[in-house]
Amino acid sequence: LPTSYSETSDDFPENHWLKDESKAFNFSIKESDRNYDLSINLSHVYDFQYESVPMTISIIGSDNKEQIINFDLKIKDKSGKDLGDCSGDICNLKQLIKENITLSKGDYKIIVKQNFKGKYLPNIITVGIELKNKK
Repeated sequence: LPTSYSETSDDFPENHWLKDESKAFNFSIKESDRNYDLSINLSHVYDFQYESVPMTISIIGSDNKEQIINFDLKIKDKSGKDLGDCSGDICNLKQLIKENITLSKGDYKIIVKQNFKGKYLPNIITVGIELKNKK
């Protein structure tokens, strides 16, 4: 793995992220015991209806141990302003989820799931993860 790993999924028919549909990202770590910061990237249609979205990220290593992180992805600040970088109708948002995750050498899968109450989360264009190597 270079200094960072990033992957994005854009498989959202009609910009709907279905309730029971998680996004999985697979990668390998080549060096032992490095620390990483994990961020989530989300692109959505401008003027999103909700301030935040409850989400879960699962990190599963080649030893099948699972680390689960529950968090609220903040879309807007208290005044209702988009936290993402908006251009035209699209906003790109990046949020740090966890700092200093130690990952050993091996294969990993990160699963991202939205826990929104409805049947689907509307106006989603892409979701992705980013791991940055802490030097």
